[in-house]
Amino acid sequence: MQVIFKAHRFSDNPIALIIFLIIFLLNCYSAWKVFEKAGEEGWKAIVPFYGAYVNQRIIFGEKYAWTFILFLIPYLGLAFALYSLYEMYKKFFFTDFGAILGAFFPYIANLYIAFNDECHFSERNTLLNEFLDK
Repeated sequence: MQVIFKAHRFSDNPIALIIFLIIFLLNCYSAWKVFEKAGEEGWKAIVPFYGAYVNQRIIFGEKYAWTFILFLIPYLGLAFALYSLYEMYKKFFFTDFGAILGAFFPYIANLYIAFNDECHFSERNTLLNEFLDK
């Protein structure tokens, strides 16, 4: 039997492994800095489910932090993740267009927030808070 497809591993290509590790570490650093700018401890960003909970608490407040559970629902979770990212970037004074771009390219937006000293967190209300508080 002829092997048509061979699975590649990072160990087959050390350059790919190094690039992956650099991207991973940059992502961890930028998430850490975003959490710090939002007033949370940075280490919370890299703990898997707790980081999602704290992220939702940053975005929607303590009252609606439970919304991280919505990420687990197929299709709704993806749509809600995009909405959550949009609201997070609006809290960092992004324009509507910038927040939409940030929702689709969060790694780049997080790096922008992490390395830009002019990005500050604001405690503005989100559309979800205004809708659910009525």
